[in-house]
Amino acid sequence: MSAVARSLKHLAQKTLNAGHLEVTRAGNVPRFDLLFRNLKRYGLTPKTVFDVGVDTGTPDLYEAFPGAAFALFDPSPASLPHMQRISETVGGVYFNVALGAADSSAALSVNPANTGGSTLLAAVAAPELHTVAVKRFDSLISSIARPSLMKIDAQGYEMNILAGMGTLLDDIDVYIIEVATFPVHPERGTFDQLHSFMRERGFCLHEIVGLLRRPLDDMLCHIDAVYVKENSPLRADKRWG
Repeated sequence: MSAVARSLKHLAQKTLNAGHLEVTRAGNVPRFDLLFRNLKRYGLTPKTVFDVGVDTGTPDLYEAFPGAAFALFDPSPASLPHMQRISETVGGVYFNVALGAADSSAALSVNPANTGGSTLLAAVAAPELHTVAVKRFDSLISSIARPSLMKIDAQGYEMNILAGMGTLLDDIDVYIIEVATFPVHPERGTFDQLHSFMRERGFCLHEIVGLLRRPLDDMLCHIDAVYVKENSPLRADKRWG
């Protein structure tokens, strides 16, 4: 690199640093599309996709695997019309219930201005409370066509959902789970707990496809962690280049 190029690079990075920005290779940025590409490359194109915590939808997931059978789960009344619309578009089924460790009912905290933040955690205050049905995953689903993928975005309830999967936990080939890196709320599970749970069941962290920093201090607070079995085809190729 010439002296002029180095000077320009230094000046550009200094300018970006002033705005808390950084230049990095596109391949080093967390991206869902790279994971989806590799699923297809290694013969793991999902036949079944579970979208847990739909809110208004996960378009990238539906567009990536148009041939999959979809099952959508979200307990929020606000999500019901979206699930109906999505199921009409991509096919599949939807369940306007929460998933948890036991069949029961619970209070769902909903902020109409941010329905994506709806949660079953009692520690979270919200303008609206809705009593919703809670079902174990294995009480709704009896068998899974594989390969399969499950996305979980449940605002801190992910450990309860996994606990209610029973033996079907092993029938998911790829998990994408949004999880907190530290206990934002007293009841909320953290990445450490999730990782221990998954490792005990033969899954390993394969990739991170999303991250979120809190506005308060830019501390990392959420990641979208990808878990696969240790013997997954995604991990078979040991080459570097």
